[in-house]
Amino acid sequence: MQVSFSIRKDKISIKTGKCPIYVTVTYNGGRIRKSIKHHCLAKDFDETKQKVKSSDKNSGNINSAISEINSKLQSYFSDTILERSQVSENALLTILSNLGLQDSKEHDTEDVKPKKLKEAFSLFVKKNLGLKSNSYLRTYNQISYHLELYKPNTLISDANYSFWLGFVQYCYNEAELEQNTVYTHIKRIKTLQSFITNLGGFVATSTYFCVAQILIF
Repeated sequence: MQVSFSIRKDKISIKTGKCPIYVTVTYNGGRIRKSIKHHCLAKDFDETKQKVKSSDKNSGNINSAISEINSKLQSYFSDTILERSQVSENALLTILSNLGLQDSKEHDTEDVKPKKLKEAFSLFVKKNLGLKSNSYLRTYNQISYHLELYKPNTLISDANYSFWLGFVQYCYNEAELEQNTVYTHIKRIKTLQSFITNLGGFVATSTYFCVAQILIF
């Protein structure tokens, strides 16, 4: 999960010349963007430090708000790591709402193209909640878990034939999964590839060959 702060120059106030400051949370292939209810001139915002410069007389209050928002979100993210759970959109919206950022008119939630396998898995599960059975979606969480143990933070573009062949070997030799389980995992991965392709993402096509490879072991 990543948290960033920026100004929206496309929403500049004609009356004051100031831009609204937004917080953007990127997580598991999704993105939430909300106004933090503060504004500043474009020249007074430090894009590198993501803070308001002292040239703005209200910089102290604004920067305190930025720090509080960032602290609450990072604390939640740390909890998910300790609990080995997924970042939840509802939980993020609740945190932001408790901070007073509940105005739906200034809230934007959208999907971003996943770059990592774990992001693709999380987005697939999110998109299919209520459409697929819980047991079906649970399989995707299991595959994502094993993939992170095998090779964490793998980019989708790096998931070539050698990667998947190594993953199959990991499933048998280290995870000690049954052949039927591994075969089911590979079929789910094929479905995920189609999902990524429909999002406009790049996938290696060699996953299909790994299904046949399973029978060799």
